[in-house]
Amino acid sequence: MAAGAGAREPVGGELDRLLALSQPAYALAVRILARREGAEDVVQQAYLNAVNHMRTGSLPHDERTWFLRVVANAAKDHLRGRARRERREANVVALKTKAGGAPGADPEMIGALDRAMRSLVQRQSFLPGPLPHRGMLP
Repeated sequence: MAAGAGAREPVGGELDRLLALSQPAYALAVRILARREGAEDVVQQAYLNAVNHMRTGSLPHDERTWFLRVVANAAKDHLRGRARRERREANVVALKTKAGGAPGADPEMIGALDRAMRSLVQRQSFLPGPLPHRGMLP
């Protein structure tokens, strides 16, 4: 976060009080996620969120309750991200099954993608030249 007009660096005592909550924060993350996997990432994200908040203001009066709410929110965000990832992976599997193989093996789809890329204005295209799949298919 860039230092703005109202930004301040967290005071050492504030950070120490939050760091003392690492065990209950981890336990809460494990309970919400229903597994240990990802709990450390959630707690780390919660600390980042808390420090960013501290730069724009002070800690609330009840630091423990506030920080555990930050952890709970980070855990819920993590669960939502995991659910989105699982849905995307399920969609890829469904596409592979529907196409009868790897996505991209459909010559009609390759032709449509190639035509779409050529129709883009050159400065809008993020891939120069033909698509990289050329020559990769049997």
